[in-house]
Amino acid sequence: MTIKAWDWDKQWKCIQVYEGHTHYIMNITFNPKDSNTFASAYLDRSLASPTANFTMDAHDKGVNHVDFYPGSDKPYLITTGDDRTIKIWDYLSKSCVQTMAGHTNNPSLAVFHPNLPIIISGSEDSTVKIWNSNTYRLDNTLSYALERAWCVSLRRDTNEVAVGFDEGIVVIKLGRDGPTYSMDPSGKLIYTKNQVVLSGNLATAADGNRIPLSIKEIGTTEIFATALLHSPNGRFVTVVGDGEYIIYTALAWRNKVFGSGTGFAWAGDSNTYAVLESKVKLRVFKNFKERGDAGMKKEGVEITDEGVEEAFDVVVEISDRQAIVKTAKWIGDCFIYTTAGNRLNYFVGNESYTISPSDTSMFILGYIPAHNQVYLADKDMNIFGYSLSLSVVEYQTAVLRGDMDSAAEILPTLPKEQLNKVARFLEGRANPSVDLKELALQVTTDPDHQFDLSLQLDDLDTAVKIARSVLEPEAETKWKAIGDRALMVWRFDLAREAFEKAGDLNALMLLLLSTGDREGLQKLAATAEKKGANNLAFATLFQLGDAKPCVDLLVKTNRAPEAALFARTYAPSEVPKVVDVWRDELRTKNKGKIAWSIAHPSEHAELFEEGWEEALVRKAGGPVDVNGDYDISLNSLRANSCNHLTFGYRSSFAEATHRNRFRREHRLSTKLLAKQFHLYEGHKLTVVTYGITIMKRLGVKVIIRHKV
Repeated sequence: MTIKAWDWDKQWKCIQVYEGHTHYIMNITFNPKDSNTFASAYLDRSLASPTANFTMDAHDKGVNHVDFYPGSDKPYLITTGDDRTIKIWDYLSKSCVQTMAGHTNNPSLAVFHPNLPIIISGSEDSTVKIWNSNTYRLDNTLSYALERAWCVSLRRDTNEVAVGFDEGIVVIKLGRDGPTYSMDPSGKLIYTKNQVVLSGNLATAADGNRIPLSIKEIGTTEIFATALLHSPNGRFVTVVGDGEYIIYTALAWRNKVFGSGTGFAWAGDSNTYAVLESKVKLRVFKNFKERGDAGMKKEGVEITDEGVEEAFDVVVEISDRQAIVKTAKWIGDCFIYTTAGNRLNYFVGNESYTISPSDTSMFILGYIPAHNQVYLADKDMNIFGYSLSLSVVEYQTAVLRGDMDSAAEILPTLPKEQLNKVARFLEGRANPSVDLKELALQVTTDPDHQFDLSLQLDDLDTAVKIARSVLEPEAETKWKAIGDRALMVWRFDLAREAFEKAGDLNALMLLLLSTGDREGLQKLAATAEKKGANNLAFATLFQLGDAKPCVDLLVKTNRAPEAALFARTYAPSEVPKVVDVWRDELRTKNKGKIAWSIAHPSEHAELFEEGWEEALVRKAGGPVDVNGDYDISLNSLRANSCNHLTFGYRSSFAEATHRNRFRREHRLSTKLLAKQFHLYEGHKLTVVTYGITIMKRLGVKVIIRHKV
């Protein structure tokens, strides 16, 4: 029968005991306006405060629940009791303000909603009831067949309520999450928090930045506002809610006129307005007096919950689920809207364009032409501004209509900061009569965009000017793009310059090989070696047919084993030197036994018998004895302009298993080989002599016939 207070900062020490209850304590609640005060409810029919400042006999039977009113304007408590009633109390005067009955069993809970003008109650009759906290009328009854309702929890940042039952939990979303606001054409903002009316003036800000707002309280509303609407001239503000409307003066916030209605709309002259009293009854007023000639009548047409379908013509429909419109406004011919996917879009012509995405749900306040900005608010009324020029929208509309003359007239009036946006728009459009990409190139002021457009238009001279005007780190990628594009339009000189400036040695090698620039390849090999691109340098030297530099590069890069094998095939005269280097490297690594096992031509001549001497002589340019049948030298082949060599061969070891394969003649066209492998004139003899050497190693009899 006691209440105890515990301090968790002091190891959960009990710091206070509250006594005085004579029955079970059902719940306690702290006063949101004074955290040192709380109230408790217990089953001896009484309601008590912490130090028993006062005790009230709240119900005829036990009290099940107590809760404070969250606002600062009313000193109220709400209680539920086993007498099946819910009561509102003024704890200052200790008087009962209202008794609400409707549950058929004991109500277990009742709470004020912190954001909406409602009271939520739950009962052992398995229902949840929604009451209007201003009129205390029952608005709705919810039943989920989950037996008795026992507890409730409110989420203050959204209008969600969780109710616990015997057999489960239900989360209910009430009302809407968006704020209630209105902005006049000059940028004066009015919005409500509960029934308090606040005002502030908007200023310009950088795109997407939050705008600081100086807020002041200008009054209250007699009803809970579900909508606020400024008159077009900004002199009046209409508050709609609870089935009523009230028109206030915007400056002094004085009640001008009121009436019943669920919907309201101002006419453009600010003197005429329409009130929707029901689904089928519309009243029109002018100068705050009703016009008798207005009425919503449509004979022969059914009026449904969605209105009269024949009253509108569908212009365009957006099927994207992410494009579900949440809030929207017309600005001239431009339709601006926010979507369920948290994007701010505008619709012009037959297409939508995104102004900006956002991380949270945003609500459109309005557009101020003098600022060229659209203003939005989140649910906590933090204000943000996004740039949108009406002249840009007009220009886009003219382009989409194909009216290029009107577009040309509007173009000089566009703000400079919007030109790049317009250029992007033009780039994505197709017009059969005008190349819009060329127009975009003229409009844009962004060097990167100019560069991209010039490449798309094959205007490489403009692209080169831009690349030369930027800093080196940025220029490298631009030169690479120019080089690739120049190759596609057969401008090889420009491609070579671009690849050199970009430092793209791989692309440069392919280009030089394709054009047969031997001198350029030699310079490329030196450059690649200097930059440490050893693989590229080796490949270039190999394509040049320079075996000795290839060997030297392998040795220089500590790849003596590869150098030795390469020299054994392509540069026999380099073998002794490379073997010496290889052995020295192994000895420095204490691998003398392995070094001793490597054959050296001067020490193991018997291992270098097959064509070794002929290869050395050929390297020196002397005559070569091929199987003793002919004497042939490189000079004689050059002198006879040998174009085709025919090899007829027979191998003793192949007679048994491959007789048919090796008994045929092969015609070897050195010209064809040179073309196929991109070899140069100097490679022909290398191919021929290399072929002869390989055949001799196989024990093949070689017969050479000259054909000029």
